[in-house]
Amino acid sequence: MSNSSFVPLVQAWINDVTSGQPSGEGPAFDALRDEVGRQAPPSRRPDLYQDDQTLPSAKVLLKVVGLADVSRLIASGANVAVDDLAHDLTAMCAAPTPVRETWLLLDADLPAGTSVPIGPYTLRTATRTDLSALHPLPSLLPLLPNVRLHPDVLQRSAFLTIPRPTAPLTSGGLQLTLDTRPALRHIEVLTTLMMWRHEPLHLDAVFHIEAGRHVGASVPFEDFPLDAIFDNEGEVVAEVHQRGRYKVKQTELTAFAAFCARTWNIVDTVASATPPTPDPFRKASRRFGAAARHLIQASSRTYGDDYIDDHELDELLLQYVIGLEAILKGSKERARQPTVVIKQNAATLRLDDHARAAAYNTMSQSYNLRSAYAHGDEVKNLNEAAVAEARGLLIDTLLRWLVTSEALGADAADELQRTLINDDARAAVVTRPLRTFFASTPPAVRPADA
Repeated sequence: MSNSSFVPLVQAWINDVTSGQPSGEGPAFDALRDEVGRQAPPSRRPDLYQDDQTLPSAKVLLKVVGLADVSRLIASGANVAVDDLAHDLTAMCAAPTPVRETWLLLDADLPAGTSVPIGPYTLRTATRTDLSALHPLPSLLPLLPNVRLHPDVLQRSAFLTIPRPTAPLTSGGLQLTLDTRPALRHIEVLTTLMMWRHEPLHLDAVFHIEAGRHVGASVPFEDFPLDAIFDNEGEVVAEVHQRGRYKVKQTELTAFAAFCARTWNIVDTVASATPPTPDPFRKASRRFGAAARHLIQASSRTYGDDYIDDHELDELLLQYVIGLEAILKGSKERARQPTVVIKQNAATLRLDDHARAAAYNTMSQSYNLRSAYAHGDEVKNLNEAAVAEARGLLIDTLLRWLVTSEALGADAADELQRTLINDDARAAVVTRPLRTFFASTPPAVRPADA
């Protein structure tokens, strides 16, 4: 439909706002709302109506679609183009009722055009056009201050998106965001990505998207890191979202997608059991949850080239070691020598003597540092390299534990001690499953023992 029917109505509303008329009152706004109702009847766009109204909700049009923001622009003296606003309103009315989606902004560096399904999620990059289309009034974005999900800032950024078809759409009322650690709501997919390569991966922001209707954001994550772009004179001409060290190359995309698909299936199998279901993976699910939460929380506090605040080195190491303990301490062992069992199990998940010795030694060093900190002793030789080594050990061990647990059909930690003295058990639980996995869907850096 042509936007000509909206043009005179928009012009009249702008005139009213300019003269001091409240944005949601007066005959001009009423006529504008009537036209929205004519082009988007409740039978097709019920999201624009409230409480069985026969007219679109003024609150939705003002606070959700954004006409209140436009009125503030007009009151400040900004030149709002009538044709542009009329075009945006026509497009908004013609669009179908959106489904609420969550968009997780990651600091990953991905090739343009990436679109990789990972369970119910899609890992993707978005163009400026893609991001503009999510906004209800895209033509006014250059004029609006504090735009969430700004196309110029976030184009080419990496997002994990997931539909929320049962979640209610925004009504325009006050929304309180109290979730200060949203990454912990997405541990399965974030851990799947982190097992591809060992560089830290950060969740920088969470957006709540109703495409073409509303863009919201979780409050604590709006100030994500930016990189400045300079002109030839050294003046800042733009700012873009800062990417981290987690990178997927164009030549790796096929292998990356295969790894993510296979690993997600393993994670979903091993980690999805919930009580009181009598599931053989119920214990493994608890173990995975504990290890993944510690991994994500600790790695989120590592930046750049493994930079960690000196005051947090010991805490991060503690979290990585606790994550290792969660998946390596078999429940059949009593308190006699739990640290020995943990070190042995870390080594047992490796496929040759060199890798076993390296894992055992790294586990021993990390555990000694952890014990010194936990017991209030002086922590010596603790640095960023030691913490990075512990992070790498946790990521690699978690992947191997997941693969062997899936093959076993239960939590592998209880069986690893038995494989020390039984070659058949070792072949069935450790060797064959890991060699098959690493041959078919290896991570970015294939382990030397695979």
